[in-house]
Amino acid sequence: MKPLVCSTSDQQCQKVLPQLRTKAPELVQKAEFKCATKQGSLFLRVSEQEIDIICGFFATSVWDDNGDGLVDNEDPVSVDISVGTFKP
Repeated sequence: MKPLVCSTSDQQCQKVLPQLRTKAPELVQKAEFKCATKQGSLFLRVSEQEIDIICGFFATSVWDDNGDGLVDNEDPVSVDISVGTFKP
């Protein structure tokens, strides 16, 4: 399981993450677990109203064009979903 960490260039994340870990540690742990099940990476989307913990991962859509039960086409897509929200 990958823990939520901030890049060195993301000053907003570095400011908010310690507060989030202190005030809502179980929210962070649940978000880390949910994202780990998707083999994704976590990041924060911060606004004045809330802190949204986002999981970014790849999902693959598959098609069986001719009905033979075998995959004929695949389309990997980048997906970002919210896995936790905190309102300061």
